[in-house]
Amino acid sequence: MAREDGLEYTPWPHRDQYPNWSLPALEAAKCAEPQGPAAFERLNLALYRAFFTESRNIARPDEVVKIAAECGLDTDRFLADYRAGRGRPAVIADYRAAVEDGVRSIPTVVVPDTGKVLVGLADASAYRAVVEDAIR
Repeated sequence: MAREDGLEYTPWPHRDQYPNWSLPALEAAKCAEPQGPAAFERLNLALYRAFFTESRNIARPDEVVKIAAECGLDTDRFLADYRAGRGRPAVIADYRAAVEDGVRSIPTVVVPDTGKVLVGLADASAYRAVVEDAIR
């Protein structure tokens, strides 16, 4: 389904190495935010690519640090923030806000302008429909 939209997904070749959670990656993204929107976007996309295309274990902090270094972040600043756990409170706050908003599944996409919700695996036509509805 992703191929039609130009996306590449590579199933995990070694199931025993499949990440068991995403907290290290989520914290890393929050630690990139203070470096600006461009730094956040680079790391965020690199983490997705690492997981979905490269089968890298983003549950491992050492792997997440490698991915962050590959993104051209200020490595010293990132490492200081990451090792100090500065991203975790923001991740937990996002989680709590999502639960309060009724999010119970991943992925869930809420379109702010219309309040429409896509839950689970949705094809490109479903996304196009909610976006077109939002821009009308």
